[in-house]
Amino acid sequence: YFRAFPDAFTLIFDRDAFLRLIWPVVVVITAAFTVSSWRFSRRVVPLILIGVWIALAGISHAERHHFYYMFAVGAFLAVLFWTAWRTRGHGARALASVIFVGTLIAAHPTAHLSSIDGVRIARGPLAPGWKQMWDIPRARYAVFPVADAEHVQELRKYVTEHLGPGDTFFDFTNLPILYFLLDRRAPIRQYEVPFYQSEVLQREVIARLDRDKGVRLAVMAFPGYGGIDLIPNEKRVPLVWSYLKAHFEPAFEEKGLIVWKRREARAE
Repeated sequence: YFRAFPDAFTLIFDRDAFLRLIWPVVVVITAAFTVSSWRFSRRVVPLILIGVWIALAGISHAERHHFYYMFAVGAFLAVLFWTAWRTRGHGARALASVIFVGTLIAAHPTAHLSSIDGVRIARGPLAPGWKQMWDIPRARYAVFPVADAEHVQELRKYVTEHLGPGDTFFDFTNLPILYFLLDRRAPIRQYEVPFYQSEVLQREVIARLDRDKGVRLAVMAFPGYGGIDLIPNEKRVPLVWSYLKAHFEPAFEEKGLIVWKRREARAE
């Protein structure tokens, strides 16, 4: 659609295209300053440090397709503009002007201003398919997709009815936000299953769950969430899965939301 010249130049300021193009540009600029005689200048050192961080963070895009470095691009461009503006010479001042105008265009200020005005006068969700949750312990009036809101409300109702004030649940769905929304403590250190997939950490999680009798429930499935990278959690952490099957049993299921409860200790 934008293959012809000069229309293709508009893609430079497209959000996704800009984030892909800016990374190699930052890497080249950082490398140039690193090998230059200015690398020890107080004005250039911050630029190099930010550029190195962006270069390293950008590598993760190859694996996860995440633009983690986007948060530092603004700071890099600001320092680059200031460095060029403070450098003597008409060429540096001209370059600073180009950097300033390019940054301003890439920031899409008019789109942000129109969005802010719309949000300011809104009295509810601005798009269909979203819902405010007002009957949860924390983050009341936050906006969530309708399906997620309904499942959270079902879980809140069940947790309130079956847990005491000091009790909690174990999340096995990679949704640590459930602890926050329902105002329950996290019984383990790791907040997602992939963070304890080694055998040592699996055994640590099992020991914590076994020691903490206040963990009365386990959220085993939440519709739309679960395994990461198409790997089921029971395959990723088989030791924890075996422990859950041995010490918990199915207790509640509603539209894909599954909760297990701890088995009662049997009398000898």
